[in-house]
Amino acid sequence: MVSLLVMSAAALLCDHNDKLWHMYTPDAFLESARDGAILHAQPGDGVQLIAVPLVPWGAYFPGLRAMAQAPQEAVAAQMGWLRESEQQCGQVYAKLTERQREVLLAFAKGGSPQDVAEDLSITMATVNTHKTAILDECRNAWALAPDEWIDYHFLREKFDPFVSRMAQG
Repeated sequence: MVSLLVMSAAALLCDHNDKLWHMYTPDAFLESARDGAILHAQPGDGVQLIAVPLVPWGAYFPGLRAMAQAPQEAVAAQMGWLRESEQQCGQVYAKLTERQREVLLAFAKGGSPQDVAEDLSITMATVNTHKTAILDECRNAWALAPDEWIDYHFLREKFDPFVSRMAQG
């Protein structure tokens, strides 16, 4: 598996002047070297370096090379978004009552209003009252317009990662 990953990376990041090598080690030598019995191979042990053909796709298609390096930037952007979202989630969570937090956590875990009512043994009217208060706090934290429509799906989308992090400690 590692060799496939290395080959893929080499095809994207290497040029025509780069070489990729495979070290062939005979089974007999591996057996005699087990557990550190032999630290260095001698010329007669049959260990060989074999040149591996490499097509440097990144040299032919520079866009591929850029895409191979872009994940780090994409991860950094996602982490920035996650930190910002986590701050907003924390801001909302801090302003809620204990029961509103329970309702929020139930929605964050993917529950529908009916599921939340059943899980917490409360009426749908109580769920809706708590949900309205939670969504109002979300509108403030995310600077949403008062008439912008959000529902309990917003809570699952925004708070599921936050709740997962809280559970991890």
